Amino acid sequence: MRRFDGTLLYHRKLNRRALTSRRRASKGATPMPYLENHTLYYKKSCPYCQKVLRFMDDRKIMMDTRDTLQPGIQNDLVRVGGKKQVPCLVVNGKPLYESDDIVEYLRTQVPQ
Repeated sequence: MRRFDGTLLYHRKLNRRALTSRRRASKGATPMPYLENHTLYYKKSCPYCQKVLRFMDDRKIMMDTRDTLQPGIQNDLVRVGGKKQVPCLVVNGKPLYESDDIVEYLRTQVPQ
């Protein structure tokens, strides 16, 4: 789902799950975690990015994601983090690189 500012919400499949999850939440199930102030910069062709995205899908984690192949997004990444390296998780304006570090961070933020 594309927003007006060019950002993407992670994966349409997860958006459908989010709606289902919200319905279940009203019935007592736990809602899908959405991490505010978190943005993941990625490239679809990058295996390290795929590792992070797969982990997010497995844990049903939602956050803003930005594909650096979209116009202007790579410039935003360089402005925020100082380099073009992906994956890059920006938390409250601070960049976190390396897929293993990102997965470990996400593991601490979202219970199983």
